[in-house]
Amino acid sequence: MEDELVSVYIPTHNRCHMLRRAVESVLGQTYKNIEIIVSDDGSNDSTEEYVTDLLKKYPNIFYIKSDIPQGACAARNRAIFSAKGIYITGLDDDDEFTPDRIEKLVTAYKKYGKYSFISTGVKILDKNSISAGYAKPKIIKPEMLFNENVIGNQVLTKTELMTSIGGFDEELPAWQDYECWIRLSHAFGEGYNLGELTYIMHLEHDLPRVSRSNNAKKALELILDKYQEKLTPSNIKNLKVNYLYNYVKIITFKELVLNLTVLNLMRYSKLFIRKIIRKK
Repeated sequence: MEDELVSVYIPTHNRCHMLRRAVESVLGQTYKNIEIIVSDDGSNDSTEEYVTDLLKKYPNIFYIKSDIPQGACAARNRAIFSAKGIYITGLDDDDEFTPDRIEKLVTAYKKYGKYSFISTGVKILDKNSISAGYAKPKIIKPEMLFNENVIGNQVLTKTELMTSIGGFDEELPAWQDYECWIRLSHAFGEGYNLGELTYIMHLEHDLPRVSRSNNAKKALELILDKYQEKLTPSNIKNLKVNYLYNYVKIITFKELVLNLTVLNLMRYSKLFIRKIIRKK
């Protein structure tokens, strides 16, 4: 049976030098039936010229441009709602795929059949280190996402599922991917993380990431309000400390006591151990 079409959306803004690497990583996939949608959020660098040249060479590349920057999620949504693939996944313009990523995602989606999405582990390249995230294979239950993002910033799912939930929430100043996975899993059921490191996240540059924001605290407040009727007291404690753990990098003993859960105790312990190691 012929492989179904997979849509890969790449939002971008004034980072043509990084976009090249991202696009090339998709063009080099072992899975060949792919359309690449570059969604340009009002770039004024050489992005348009670069993509225009690509369009002459590759009939599976498509270009959408907004004259006025509207944010990464607006760029993602423009691509999602123009996608023609049976399946869809995303790539930030400063990241890249391993050559077998799409093949492994689609194979797993077909193999298991019952999951609403498939995710993988992430190889993280920082200035002074290489690490891994989300590297443990596991079933991702909807209720797990009310405590923290256990998925990462990209999944593969069916395009019709992404469009049916409205894509990404453009009103959120941060955590848009995380909040999208909450809606996806609660609408269509649990997903599965392969654990394999097929997504390469680049943090070694000094430019802001498309998927990051300085407004994480505001996003937390909006998510707590949006899901207040579904969140348990433990969920609320875990989400509050999740912000401290990932963005502030400090959890005081007082904050731990006020938000005591098993998960938060583990987070507190990890930060405490890191602090000791840094002092040595």
